[in-house]
Amino acid sequence: MSTDADTITDERVAAIADRMVEEGRRVSPVTIWSEVRGGSLVAIVAALQRWREARQPATQKPPAEAGLPESLVETMMSAAGRIWTASHEEAEKVFSQRLAEMNEHVAAAQVERDEALAEFQKVLEEVEAARKAREELAATVSSRNEEITRITQERDEARQEIAKLGDACQAKTEEATRWSQEAGAASSRAEAAETRIEELVQRASEEAVVLEATKTSLEEAHKAHEALTEVVSSKSEEIVRITQERDEARQEIAKLGDAYQAKTEEATRWSQEAGAATARAVAAETRIEELVQRASEEAAKLETTRAALEEAHQAHEQLTAVVSSKGDEIAQINQQLDAARQEIATLSDACEAKTEEATRWSQEAGAASARAVAAETRIEALVQRASEEAAKLDATTASLEAALKEREALAAVVSTRSDEIAQVTGQLDHAQQEIAKLNDACEAKSQEASAASSRAEAAETRIEALVQCASEEATALEAARTSLEEAHKAHDALTTVVSSKSDEISKMTRQLDEARQEIARLSDACQAKSQEVTRWSQEASAASSRAEAAKAEVDENVARLATMEAQRDQARTAFVAERKAGAARKEEALAQFAELQRVTRELSEARERESAMTAAKTAASAELARVSQEASAAKDRADAAEKHVVQLEQRLAAHEAADSIESQRARQLAMHAGESAGTEDVDALQRQMSAQAQVHEKAFNELRANAEQWVAHAKELKQRLSQAGEKILFIDARSTGEVALLRRLSSELERVKPDHELVSRETQQKLIGATMVQQLAQQGYRYNPATAVMSKVDS
Repeated sequence: MSTDADTITDERVAAIADRMVEEGRRVSPVTIWSEVRGGSLVAIVAALQRWREARQPATQKPPAEAGLPESLVETMMSAAGRIWTASHEEAEKVFSQRLAEMNEHVAAAQVERDEALAEFQKVLEEVEAARKAREELAATVSSRNEEITRITQERDEARQEIAKLGDACQAKTEEATRWSQEAGAASSRAEAAETRIEELVQRASEEAVVLEATKTSLEEAHKAHEALTEVVSSKSEEIVRITQERDEARQEIAKLGDAYQAKTEEATRWSQEAGAATARAVAAETRIEELVQRASEEAAKLETTRAALEEAHQAHEQLTAVVSSKGDEIAQINQQLDAARQEIATLSDACEAKTEEATRWSQEAGAASARAVAAETRIEALVQRASEEAAKLDATTASLEAALKEREALAAVVSTRSDEIAQVTGQLDHAQQEIAKLNDACEAKSQEASAASSRAEAAETRIEALVQCASEEATALEAARTSLEEAHKAHDALTTVVSSKSDEISKMTRQLDEARQEIARLSDACQAKSQEVTRWSQEASAASSRAEAAKAEVDENVARLATMEAQRDQARTAFVAERKAGAARKEEALAQFAELQRVTRELSEARERESAMTAAKTAASAELARVSQEASAAKDRADAAEKHVVQLEQRLAAHEAADSIESQRARQLAMHAGESAGTEDVDALQRQMSAQAQVHEKAFNELRANAEQWVAHAKELKQRLSQAGEKILFIDARSTGEVALLRRLSSELERVKPDHELVSRETQQKLIGATMVQQLAQQGYRYNPATAVMSKVDS
């Protein structure tokens, strides 16, 4: 059918369906077919399906999740549970909606199937009634043929009786008997011929001597001849009708032959498409194996990446331990600073007695305090750098965790898609199992999200503790700095006091006489202070050594921080490289997944085409079987026609011999009539005999032409039967090869995917049966997969 016709049919069906919807009536293919009053019911079903698909609104796809920046990682982790719950509820809602739509479609299809089945049952009953009527007509024709044969036998018996009676009669009686035989030959298919011939025989036997009786019998024979002529004309009409029926049967056989040739060409075309589909299916399975192997390699790479990320986590924990140890070292340094602060206070008290030595030692203490301030500044810088490094490590850890989550999500998506590809050809009963699996996966993902959240919360708690510890250390360092500044101020005040005391000493030396007692006291005090200065000098040297040790430890910490920075840079470089590689692998995995989906679609299309081809081959085989049965029946009819032709030829030969005999007898009768009767009677008799001879000759010619046509038709039927047998043998051989190919494909599918539903023989039979039902319904046949019975649907 052309595209314009399809468009017109779709528009008519859509207009009728819209009108029925507005009127509140139920839309079904049978009601629309009753409205259209013509066309194919299969085409109306397809147009109605397209109308429903056009009316059905497209299902809105859930919006894709947008990528989150690194600054919102914590928000994403806290909202992961809610997002997963919302997406799960949305998926359940979409699935419920699709399931409800599918149930509605299934219910509507079942109702339409029931209506179509009822309509097909009605059509089948009509076909059975027509077939019974045809059988009754055939029985009537056979009874008519038997009746004609019986009449022919009775005519032959009457001829024999007339011949026996004619031997006993005179020449006129013999001529009358011969004329009666001629009249009986002309009325071969009439039932009244026997009665008239018996009357002629009786009258001929009663009036055998008298010429007037002979004339009377001749007149009666003429009347019988007219009646028989009318009967022959009616039989000729019957022969014309039978000839028309023969021509119609011949046309029907020609149509069947054309249909058989079309089915053969269609079977060849489907065989070619099956070969192409098989090649594509093999290529698709090879591509699927390659993709599965590449997916396994990607899984191995993901495991390696996960191990590397775990190593990075361990390194981060080690770094955290180092930072905590640095905090302990900073606490020790603060304690040492407190001890130094106490020692400086003691030194400042000792410097009040000995001014000059106190000034010198105050300079050394200033230098020590400067070194302590420098050490404090360096420690603050180290603490700040440690906090920055901790922040950087936290950011790196967060980015690594985000990358890990992305990889886990990618792995989950790949596994989910693989499960969907493995289960895409399942039936409706597997949907519940898929829902259970999805629920388990959701629970597992929820547990993983909760575990990740707990880990993130623990990391945040630890980071807050470290930040708090760092802030406490910074506060302690600030307090130490404040106490050192206060010590500096006290030291300056003591320096001022010492300078004033020096002025007083100079004044007192000028007055030696007045200050001897004071000098003695000062000498004692100086001796005491000397001892004290010696002690403080020892303590100052010990403090300077401790300061040098702290400086060495600070240098060591600086070196360790430099090493940690280098490791941090290496880890960051490795993470960037790993992230780029992960992005590349992600893109490659998405491309492979798209390719796998395309290959899966091609494989499903190839399987559908292969199923349709199998159904078409089965239909062609059934059609060929039916044509073979009809051809065998036609062959039987042709054999019967040949036998009938042989009988007709024999009858024609008998009629020709009878005509020759009757013509001779007519000439003899004319000679005898010329001797006994007048010239007018002889001329009239000759005209009647010539007219009868022409009628008989015309009927014989028509019979001969019919016989030749039946012989040619029988030869043509034999030739077509031989060709049909050869095509059937070829299709059987091709079907055997294709069945072997399908078995090989099934074994390969079982080897690649043992759990695939098409591996089951029962599923294969169901799929083949459903495809055969659909394909044969499109071709105008009804097929029952349970009984394997196919019947023609007459529209």
